[in-house]
Amino acid sequence: MLRPESKALQDYLIFAYLKTGKDMLALREMEKALKRRTGDTLLMMQLARLYEKLGKIDRAISVYRQVMILSPSSNVAKNKLSILLLHLAMEKEKNGQYKEALKYYKMILEFFPENEVAQDGYLRLRLK
Repeated sequence: MLRPESKALQDYLIFAYLKTGKDMLALREMEKALKRRTGDTLLMMQLARLYEKLGKIDRAISVYRQVMILSPSSNVAKNKLSILLLHLAMEKEKNGQYKEALKYYKMILEFFPENEVAQDGYLRLRLK
């Protein structure tokens, strides 16, 4: 018998909500599940993707960063995080929001010190 707080039931509800387009219900269920399953990186990745879909980019970045800390070898999290951060940094720079852009370039370099685009952007803005 499934208990209301069981992992299997939560996973099923999340899956069902996502499949039927009930993103806000899925979001609520994922957030509730993560309170009990704090180190569940698969659930965290699913939550980050949903945040992206809902346009909550800062929250998605925060979750991807948590995944990177818990699982540094996660290539999917690494790629998603670098793409989001680079996109935000370049967008902020293009719009003249140099302080914000610098913050994102710096974040990229924390996780991806070899990223030449971020290196160039960071140095360019530090000189302004």
